[in-house]
Amino acid sequence: MLCVMLVACRMPPRRLLWLRVAAGAVVFFGVMILAQVILHTIGAGGFSAPSLTRYVVYYLFTVALVWVCFNCNFWAALFCATVGYCLEHFGERLFELINRPLLGDMGNGLKYLIRTAIFAAAVSAVYFSLIRRSRYLRCNIMVDNKLQTVTSVLVVAILVYVNSFAIAGSFGNVSVIFYINIMSLTLSFMGIVLECGIAANKNSEQELAVIERILQEERERYKAEKENFDLLSMRCHDLRHRLADGETELSGTALSELKENIAVLDAGVDTGNDALNIVLYKKTMQCMRENIGLSCLVNGKKLNFIPKHELYSLFGNALDNAIAAVRELPPEKRVISVTDTGKDGFVNIQIENYFSGDVHFVDSLPQTCGDPRFHGFGVKSMRYIVEKYGGMLRVYTRGDVFIAEMLFPDIEGQSSS
Repeated sequence: MLCVMLVACRMPPRRLLWLRVAAGAVVFFGVMILAQVILHTIGAGGFSAPSLTRYVVYYLFTVALVWVCFNCNFWAALFCATVGYCLEHFGERLFELINRPLLGDMGNGLKYLIRTAIFAAAVSAVYFSLIRRSRYLRCNIMVDNKLQTVTSVLVVAILVYVNSFAIAGSFGNVSVIFYINIMSLTLSFMGIVLECGIAANKNSEQELAVIERILQEERERYKAEKENFDLLSMRCHDLRHRLADGETELSGTALSELKENIAVLDAGVDTGNDALNIVLYKKTMQCMRENIGLSCLVNGKKLNFIPKHELYSLFGNALDNAIAAVRELPPEKRVISVTDTGKDGFVNIQIENYFSGDVHFVDSLPQTCGDPRFHGFGVKSMRYIVEKYGGMLRVYTRGDVFIAEMLFPDIEGQSSS
């Protein structure tokens, strides 16, 4: 039960968690006593089928207990119970490997202390090195239902029945029991690896689906922004001459806003890439309103190999993060720079901004303040786009400066040469 709860603790708890866990422990203890009474009554013990079946009952009870204590679905509870059972079995088998050849004549009290120490060390090592670092979702772990069911049934059946009947059939042969324990130890570890691998793979598929949906939305947003930008450019081009001649029908707020747009368009840098021009225009307008300095020295023609909507999404997300970081800083630190420092056949875009506080990284990406299950999808979509075109995204800090670095092969330069 402790091992299962250790795996499940990453999921969001239900109300009164500790009361639920305590009640579950009392019920679990009652189920164990009842099982012992039943087995004693029917005269079943040792490696008999009824005696071994109680461990399956315990396993199913932990599935129910996870579902009662945590806000998850059945498949998440099944995942936690299976991984927890394998974790417990791994610790027990490791002790048995040492027990028979080395601790046979030792007193029960000292042997129990050694058993507890070995079990705790084994469980801690596997949990922190493998389970805790795995990328399974923290809520409603969704894997293929059939695959999850088959894996769980096979793992539990092998560890409970096959292992026990094999030991019973060894007739006390120490060498045979030693090899069976090694096999059982390996199977329990592989069960953990398999379960975490299945869940992590499904998690990656879900993240990819979310990113693709985000990019589809960005495609539509880029089309709308492109149309608005073109219309605004035409309108500003026409009215620029009318304003110069003193002819205008606009006044007040509308006139000020139009002048602001014209100023931004006039001051804007033509990077040679429409998508990048639109992003910079939009973010420059936002920065002007919030008194943030934004500078850009990038040759957008080098990024023409990236589709317009993906480039729009890439720089839009990067600049949104930078603006959010400097918004509350002192005026002298409310600056953002976008530069291309690449050479020798590479495009190296660096977006730098000041920040305050601490930045926590998960999977080499910054952790946001929102729901940790959905943190950083903007940055994840950036990494997806960069890596899709043979590039590499690095996100790191240098003192109080946050840097998002995108390194691409200079495909346009290679083509022209």
